[in-house]
Formats: sequence, C-alpha cells, structure tokens
Amino acid sequence: MTTEQDLINFWKTGAADDLATAETLYQNRKNVPALFFCHLALEKGLKAYHVKAIKEQPLPIHDLLHLAKTSNLPLTQEQESLLKEATTFNISARYDNIKLAFHQKATNEYTKKYFGACRDFLLWLQPKI
Repeated sequence: MTTEQDLINFWKTGAADDLATAETLYQNRKNVPALFFCHLALEKGLKAYHVKAIKEQPLPIHDLLHLAKTSNLPLTQEQESLLKEATTFNISARYDNIKLAFHQKATNEYTKKYFGACRDFLLWLQPKI
C-alpha cells in the first residue's frame, strides 16, 4: 500500500530529477526544453506539497498557480507571477504550432532569469514539504 510519505517522496524525487535535467539543458543552451523541465520540476514540487498539506493525491493538472492555491500554499505576488509564467512553458514547449514563438521568447537572458527563479522557488518550497 502506498503511504502519504511514499507519495511525497515520489513527487519530491521527480522534482529534483527534473530540475537537474533542466540545469543540464540550460547549461547546454537548450532553452526551450530547459524551461519545459523547469515547469515539470515546479509541478512535481507543488504536488509533493499538496500531498503533505491536503493529505490526498493532487489533481492531474498542470496549472501551477491552481495547484498552489488548491494546496493553500501562501504565495507572494512575485511567486504567483512566476507560477503563471512557468505554466506557459508546458504548452509553449510541447506543441509545434506554438514552439516558434516560444523559441524566440526563450532567449538566454529570459531562460537564465526563469531557470533561477524556478530553482529558487523549489528551494523555498523544500522545507515546507
């Protein structure tokens, strides 16, 4: 039987793995997939928090701000903005008809900013899980 702690560990491990993948991609200037993996890392970190806070499996959704709000995670305005922007990485990096615009948006400077912000958010979230 899967325990609450098993679920938390599952999501936390996934978040750490995806952040490591994002970092490797970022270092190799693969900006679009790096940002996509940042989204995955945030999503899994928030799902770990959800299990800890709400004591149930999170919904199978990808909207980061919605995940945070349904978990009653107190956020600053800056953190809410980050989660809104990072949610777009999921769609923008996945669908070919949107990828071109995202490739143009995902400059080295933009990717550096959001990779750092996602990493910092996960570091902030970690002790709460």
